[in-house]
Amino acid sequence: MTPRQQATALSMLSTAIDETHDGLAQFTQQMKTLHDMPSFWWNDVPVWIDETPVDSLHRWPILSTRADMMSITRTVREGAFQLPLAALAQVLNDDQETALSAAEFRLFVDLAQGLTLEDSAVNAALATSTRRKQLQSIFGKLRVKSQAELVSLASQLVHRLHTHLEDQLKGQSELWGAYLPHLPSGARYGTLGTRDKSEVRYLDIGPVSGQPVLILHPMIFPHIGAKDVALFHQLGWRTIWPIRDGCLSLQTSRDKNWARHCAKTVEDLHATYQFMADTPIPVIALVSSGSYAVEFARTHSDCVSRIDFVSTCFSAGGRKTRDVYFGDFLLRNLRSNGRMAMLAIRHLAGGVHDKGRLEKTLRRVFANSLPDQTQLDADFATEARTDRLKTAILSSIDAMRHDYLAQLHFSWRTAKALNIPMQFWHGAEDKVHCLDDLTDLARNVSGCAPEVIPTMGHLTQGAPVRETFERIAATYLK
Repeated sequence: MTPRQQATALSMLSTAIDETHDGLAQFTQQMKTLHDMPSFWWNDVPVWIDETPVDSLHRWPILSTRADMMSITRTVREGAFQLPLAALAQVLNDDQETALSAAEFRLFVDLAQGLTLEDSAVNAALATSTRRKQLQSIFGKLRVKSQAELVSLASQLVHRLHTHLEDQLKGQSELWGAYLPHLPSGARYGTLGTRDKSEVRYLDIGPVSGQPVLILHPMIFPHIGAKDVALFHQLGWRTIWPIRDGCLSLQTSRDKNWARHCAKTVEDLHATYQFMADTPIPVIALVSSGSYAVEFARTHSDCVSRIDFVSTCFSAGGRKTRDVYFGDFLLRNLRSNGRMAMLAIRHLAGGVHDKGRLEKTLRRVFANSLPDQTQLDADFATEARTDRLKTAILSSIDAMRHDYLAQLHFSWRTAKALNIPMQFWHGAEDKVHCLDDLTDLARNVSGCAPEVIPTMGHLTQGAPVRETFERIAATYLK
């Protein structure tokens, strides 16, 4: 990345979020060190999966190191995890009263991958006697008496780190992982097999014998509570929420081709449709999911009876609007440098660990909208709600990436060409997108003006979106 590109990225990042100098410095370092998007993240540590089978005769805790990276075995057949050495240093130093120096830690790593004391000295351009003194210091700090004990300790630490990585990978890739405790009572969930032998996760809310309604979620999964479950039973809707790849999962996709991602999402939607219905059904697309609804209707026209776009990010498809909203800087970056934009998304999401910073940023994004501020009041009122929001953001990095790509590649002309009824629903208090712009788009695409919800902002959760669902249900009866 050129210095000019880095300067541009830092400028856009600082204008998009109240970023500190240290935070910008951290982002700069990430841009320098990450050359490919990780497979997933452990806390804020990027982790890659190398699926090359490992030599079964390898007996050292660490497979190899290069620069500031390390590889540790998953299983002989499954290959290895690759991640920064800093992760091992964190696990090691957490247990010690006195942390190892940088030189001592490097020696510790060398010995853990099978190098001799002499080899380590040569690699570091040091005298063997210097390395021997460092080794004695390591023995004292780690409370071991020999190199054999040192390697045994390294094996224990690597095993602990390996367990953390496997647990997180397994927990986030199977079903709902860390998000499961945040689902309300009365919400059914599961997975369905697809034709490509993958699985699509889904939420199933409402009476099983009710009217099937497909609801597509935005880039960050919304809060669904007991009142929402009660509403769907009251309306007589059986709502299916397909959870697309990259949402509520820490395992990210390495495929940067949005068309392939969209095609896979459409097939997942079709699988959930076949699970719930055999006649055309309505589709409700929340916020950033409009592109998937349109492509599903275009590809499977016999499955969709109508589309309702709620609080849609109508700038998708390259549509020019008069307002600049949060995320616009990412779209500009995506047009010029996709990797830089993805790092920016990850860096911004990394700030959710700081509750104060997260709340300040979100309140600034949704400023001047009383309904949105009310929703944020609820999200930050209790530890459980705040934890849900953090989990949703941190485990939906890939969903953000794909949804921003959708805004570059999707075209509203495709929606206009569909021969099905469409209706736009927009909050009068939505300060992210301009109602006048939305009105122009709605008339052009659907042939009618948007329905305006006085009590709704941009966030699609809580009482305002329940009111919207009630008004949509009333149109089903006409």
